[in-house]
Amino acid sequence: MAKFLLLGHSTYKILLQWTQTSLPPGSFGWPTIGEFMDLQRTNRSGKPYEFTTERMERYNKHIFKTSLFGEKIVVLCGPAANKLLFTSETKLVQTFWPPSNNPKNNRKQNPRQ
Repeated sequence: MAKFLLLGHSTYKILLQWTQTSLPPGSFGWPTIGEFMDLQRTNRSGKPYEFTTERMERYNKHIFKTSLFGEKIVVLCGPAANKLLFTSETKLVQTFWPPSNNPKNNRKQNPRQ
């Protein structure tokens, strides 16, 4: 029994290191809601850009990870990152719509389309 626990713990540690090394710095915040409350706070104060600015100062001025609307995301900041993303759009990333913002769902709600 102890061997299985040791093996399971070792596997967990290795997988944890492997997954964490491939992600940029940042925080996923609370489970399920992520950093949505911080985003909401900055929006209500009339300064929605502060959410991004705070994380750029805290983690990295070019890239950081966060969790919004139940999805883990990476935020790219600055012209160089955006140029890289948009010039190699189909090679590096996959287009993804969160379920709450899926265009297919919007067509069902609006019968004119």
